[in-house]
Amino acid sequence: MTGAGARARTGPDAAELYGREAQRAVIDAALVGIATTGASVILRGDPGTGRTALLAAG
Repeated sequence: MTGAGARARTGPDAAELYGREAQRAVIDAALVGIATTGASVILRGDPGTGRTALLAAG
């Protein structure tokens, strides 16, 4: 997942991720049923695109 211009101001708090609402919604929806469905989430992207921040914010 990439997001040009999406940066955290001081940390990976959900309120501090700008322009990533749609990506966070997809991740949140996937994680809701993960315990019962056995699904997995794979985030791909170039270094520095904010994958860790997205997961930490969820």
